[in-house]
Amino acid sequence: MIIYLDTSALVKLYCREEGTDEVKAAVERAKTVSTSLLTFVETKSAFVRKHRDGGISSTVYQEISKQFQMDWREFVVIGVTDEIVLSAGALVESDQLRAADAIHLASAKKTQQVSGVETVFYVADRALERAAKAEGLAAALIGV
Repeated sequence: MIIYLDTSALVKLYCREEGTDEVKAAVERAKTVSTSLLTFVETKSAFVRKHRDGGISSTVYQEISKQFQMDWREFVVIGVTDEIVLSAGALVESDQLRAADAIHLASAKKTQQVSGVETVFYVADRALERAAKAEGLAAALIGV
C-alpha cells in the first residue's frame, strides 16, 4: 500500500495529536510513504509554531526536528514542478481548494499515477478529503 501524507497528517508522526496513532499505524503498514516537497517547509513551520506557542519544549523541538530530518530521506518526495503547479491551479478552481492543499492533492494524484498503485491520501481537513475523493483518490480523514 502507498500512502500520501499531507502536512497535517505528517506532523502527527512527531507531535501527539488526535489521529497520531492512526497515522503511525498506516505508516507501519505502508510499502511507501509519499509527500510533497512543500511538506518539508510546512512541517518545519509547524514545529517552530508549536515551540513558540509553548506546545513543545526546546528539547522536544530539537528531538522531533532531528528525527524528521532523518525520516525525510525515507519518503518518496514529489517535487513542486510545473506539472504539479498547473494541476494544482486547476484543482483550486474545480474543488475550491487553498493553494497548498491543491499542491498536496496534485502530488497525491501524481503519486498514484506514477506508481500505478492505489494511493491512500491521509488528511486532517474535510474539504480536502472530499476533493480527493472527487478526484478519484482513496482518502482517510484523521484527527477531525
